[in-house]
Amino acid sequence: MTPSQTKKLDELATALDMDPVALLAIAVLLRNKDSPSATLDRAKEQVDSFFAAGAEELLREHFSDNELIKRPPGKPQNSKSLEAVRELRAAGCSQSQVVEKLGLSRSTVHRYWRS
Repeated sequence: MTPSQTKKLDELATALDMDPVALLAIAVLLRNKDSPSATLDRAKEQVDSFFAAGAEELLREHFSDNELIKRPPGKPQNSKSLEAVRELRAAGCSQSQVVEKLGLSRSTVHRYWRS
């Protein structure tokens, strides 16, 4: 959801004296033509699975003082791959050799090679 959509959801939920999660659940069950219990059961399973996988900590890393931390555009670097490229470069390997040894794409190796 965009910040403006989140704000609208909060405003509508407040006007209806509802929790935004309840309002969103109602919208989902109406869209899916599902029962309230099936929608909530499915949501609970997904939330439980999210926490069981340890994703909570990963998600928290993207927030500071309840604000989403903006990251630069583009795909984030894989620090392990970056380090492996640097080590092979220092060992005298060519970019083509690094592509072969690590199984990374040429563009990824080239990007890591320059950084």
